[in-house]
Amino acid sequence: MKRVIISENYTSINTTLVLAEGREPDPPATIIIPANFELFKFLREINEKNFGNTLNLIYSEPYRSTMAGARGIRRLLHVPVDIVRERRHLKRNYAKYLAEIQGCEVYFFSRGFSGTRYYLLKKLARRNKLVYVSHTQPSVTPISRHAPGNLAELVALVIMKLTYGRGIAMGKFFYPHGLPFIPDRFMEREVDRAITWEEKEAMMKDFDVGRFRVFDAGKYEAIYFGHEMGSETVADLDGVEKVLTGVTEILLKHFPAERIAMKQHPLHREEKTMLKAGDILPSYIPAEFLRHQGVKVYLSPYSLAIVNITDGRAISLANLIPVVSQERREMLKELLVKQSRTEILFPETLEELDAMLVDAKRQKM
Repeated sequence: MKRVIISENYTSINTTLVLAEGREPDPPATIIIPANFELFKFLREINEKNFGNTLNLIYSEPYRSTMAGARGIRRLLHVPVDIVRERRHLKRNYAKYLAEIQGCEVYFFSRGFSGTRYYLLKKLARRNKLVYVSHTQPSVTPISRHAPGNLAELVALVIMKLTYGRGIAMGKFFYPHGLPFIPDRFMEREVDRAITWEEKEAMMKDFDVGRFRVFDAGKYEAIYFGHEMGSETVADLDGVEKVLTGVTEILLKHFPAERIAMKQHPLHREEKTMLKAGDILPSYIPAEFLRHQGVKVYLSPYSLAIVNITDGRAISLANLIPVVSQERREMLKELLVKQSRTEILFPETLEELDAMLVDAKRQKM
């Protein structure tokens, strides 16, 4: 049976590639990439390099809200306009790219974060079989249904239902606000098969990331992964920049600038959240595909890019970055620790970071 894979972000890219390879004589897979052009760019390169352009890649453009630039009460005036326009946008994209898909297995990897995914799955379920692949480790509390806790969340839920369909629910994860969630009712009625974390891990045991490498990071000894720093987590970007200036100075004590690299988050670019020296790597390449045995240390404020480091040291700067609250800081650290397969270091001071870099260089010699 032909496979259709909904691939929205980098956390499931390895599983996407394994499913795309399929088994003989499976027909070439179709990969749907909603609203993530950076991921589409990466898969386009992989399609040419590894699949001979046999994969059918479908990129659907994101909806552009009319709220941009609106402030205060005026934002409310844009809500009904956005609901109508986004529904039209979703309907138009589905008719243009996906209406002919039938008799396929449609794979998806998350129940949360995306209203667009719910809309697509609801329509694709009519003529296809849905397969859910869990990407939540047993040690991590999964996203779960959440009743609106205030007026803002209640309004957000109503907007989601009017835009994506009345069956959508609100969920809660590590974030302080509610987010789109696919409820149990949909999973029980519409999903034909669910692949557990353990089954997914068994499926991935022979995956070789080196086969899909499109960039050689072997010349670098230190790589920094940037991350989104929104107001719900970081209130002082100037403070972040000051910390990263200090981090850069310490890195330059141990590595020449040409041996330092940094990669911005594909969807969130803010110069104040980046190092002040080093090469800038292509943002569309997943962090996992930049790992190299020659790299001694990987750093990030709190990106999940550092949770699967096996060669080199993984260092989170979560204790150094000015976060809105200690509770929020501990939440970010907990998420990293629970998702990580190896130890992550959390320096409390720049002096501790300095010592960690000395040790990391010694370990790699």
